[in-house]
Amino acid sequence: MGRFGGNLFRRLDLVIEAAADMPASWYGGANCLYQRKTRFFMGSQRFEHLTLTQGFGRLCRRPWDEGPQAWGEWPILTGYDSCMEYAKPLTFEQHFAISWPPHEWRDVTVMIAVSGGPDSVALLRAMQVVKTEVGGPGRLIVAHFNHRLRPEADDDARFVAALAGQLNLPFEQGAAEVANLAAQRGDGVEAAARQARYHFFEHAAQRLGARYVATAHTADDQIETVLFNILRGTGLAGLAGMPRARPLGPAVSAIRPLLNLLRDEVLKYLDELGQRYRVDSSNACHDFTRNRLRHELLPLLREKYNPDIDGALQRLSQLAGDAQRVIERLAGELLDRCWMSTAEHEIRLSVGPLAGVEQHLRREVFVVMWQRMDWPLQNMGFADWNTLARMAQGPEADHYDSARRNYDSERSNTVAQKRCFPGNIVAERRGDELILSR
Repeated sequence: MGRFGGNLFRRLDLVIEAAADMPASWYGGANCLYQRKTRFFMGSQRFEHLTLTQGFGRLCRRPWDEGPQAWGEWPILTGYDSCMEYAKPLTFEQHFAISWPPHEWRDVTVMIAVSGGPDSVALLRAMQVVKTEVGGPGRLIVAHFNHRLRPEADDDARFVAALAGQLNLPFEQGAAEVANLAAQRGDGVEAAARQARYHFFEHAAQRLGARYVATAHTADDQIETVLFNILRGTGLAGLAGMPRARPLGPAVSAIRPLLNLLRDEVLKYLDELGQRYRVDSSNACHDFTRNRLRHELLPLLREKYNPDIDGALQRLSQLAGDAQRVIERLAGELLDRCWMSTAEHEIRLSVGPLAGVEQHLRREVFVVMWQRMDWPLQNMGFADWNTLARMAQGPEADHYDSARRNYDSERSNTVAQKRCFPGNIVAERRGDELILSR
């Protein structure tokens, strides 16, 4: 029996088209390890997704210990060449189908956010192929938002509209003068662009009955985001990077199905299709920090420090994300207990439930509240969150002498009883209440 043509490999992703009577599992012999990731369907075909690790031994569809007589007609994969005879590496569409199984979305309407760049165009093309294969009553809708920040922005919009027409898919477009919005909000341009973009997607999805808004962030985007957050200073949430999915509204969720795929795979896929896409000229400008990370720092880290820095940052993101989800759930439950009332521009919180709560969790309560209220987060720093957490301490948790327990003016020397925060948000402590207004 051969040894994969003499070329050992560390990992090979395989997709095997499964017969109707194929056993549930594959079995590896000595020195041939594998992990069955998932099964998925495209049309009437069933596929098994396997990852082989280590480079020699056999892979068969019967328990190894039962011997050759038990293998029957099932093929034995004894080397790389025979693996490729019965199986083949995943296509881009199959990667997508594994990342976001079609049965989760084929029966609902999905809005695809398409900027015109390679990532979003690849997402659109892959979803269109898979949807054609799997069918279902759900619809795909192409959506584009024009930030009007670049001279070529209108050309991008026309390109996406034409592509949607070529694929016979409905097209929705929104636009805003983001530079003006940023000045009005007192937040950065990036934050204003994101807020305007997702506001459009959420309301367009609600109007058209879309259950999901699919965006095309890739593993490269996640790696750059985590590294950027580390460099500027961050907590667990920043180390987690972008979540795979998050709610946009009561009935609409944003999802990032390409978050485990690399941009190189995106570009290869588009090249195979002969599909054109738009190039954002600002991506080549080294004046922007994110671009310098992509073109200067990450290549240096790969060459001089850790060839697998991308994988290390992805693993860090996964572990931090697991922890952050637990903390956010606890913070959300605690915020519900504190919430007293909401007026048009004012929120009243009871600080009683926060007595004795760890400082980190108190900070996270306010992060969750900012998110619920859609208040700008961009310019809120650690010191701001820390100040809010200290203002929300219950009286029994404050380490002040009895003369200061009446919340007199002397206490303001340690913790301000009224404080302004970025985004024109004011917090004021009145007895056992914390009042926030904007």
